[in-house]
Amino acid sequence: MRLRKKLNDMHALVHALYWAAHLAYFEDNPAEVERFASDLMERSTRQNFATWQPHARILRGWLRSASGDLTLGISWIEEGIEDYRATGAIVAIPFFLSLKARALHLD
Repeated sequence: MRLRKKLNDMHALVHALYWAAHLAYFEDNPAEVERFASDLMERSTRQNFATWQPHARILRGWLRSASGDLTLGISWIEEGIEDYRATGAIVAIPFFLSLKARALHLD
């Protein structure tokens, strides 16, 4: 990601942040999920990359649920899925639903 920052390629940086958060989730590393998802949300909001904001919201919703706030976490996941679907995209829906299922399983 250092190279992407040096090149100032915001699209590539936001994409890399998403995949870093995604991988941190699979490594079961909540601190890294939070760090990357928060950075993803901040940069996608600042750059007006609306397609990436739902991804960050969903990952942060899972994290919130895993941290004990199931109600807020599930609502963030559901809002993120709705926002993602509103873009016309569907390919990541199974992954997002698996995050929701895992969050619900924590209860």
